[in-house]
Amino acid sequence: MCGISGGFEPRGKVKPGNIVRKIVEDQHSRGPDASQASEVEIKNYNAIFGHNRLSILDLDKRSNQPMNDRENRYTLVYNGEIYNYIEIRKELIDEGFLFKTTSDTEVLLYALICWGREAINKLNGMFAFGFFDRKEEKLLLGRDRFGVKPLFYYNKNNRFYFASTTRALARLLDCTPNQS
Repeated sequence: MCGISGGFEPRGKVKPGNIVRKIVEDQHSRGPDASQASEVEIKNYNAIFGHNRLSILDLDKRSNQPMNDRENRYTLVYNGEIYNYIEIRKELIDEGFLFKTTSDTEVLLYALICWGREAINKLNGMFAFGFFDRKEEKLLLGRDRFGVKPLFYYNKNNRFYFASTTRALARLLDCTPNQS
């Protein structure tokens, strides 16, 4: 099941760490096997990514998230299952990528690095993810075509947060439901 989260706040304002760590705590039931929040250094924002892991296919601790590439340029938090990850992994190995785990998380990380947002068209499965490029300072949020894996976000006053559940987002960011 897993739970993902992340937050961005302009430098000099509120640090998003406290909020994202509370979201991770709130989403504990989505992933009781491992929980982590990692801050990411970028120029104009304070950023942090959180993950709650439910280990099913790959029990290796090296598959815990947030997951970074070897150069620490990219960060991924991901919830789901990519059914064709073995085939995609073979394609990536042919492209020269080296893997340290057998997880579909690492396959998704390198697929997004290799093919960018076009990688989503190769995926067969159910998923939601946050993928961040430190060099370009760009965040890509994605989810499966049918929205099986939840992904919610808050974007207001130059503040941005996302999570797998709404409860903590709404409570911590003082959100009220849309009336329309």
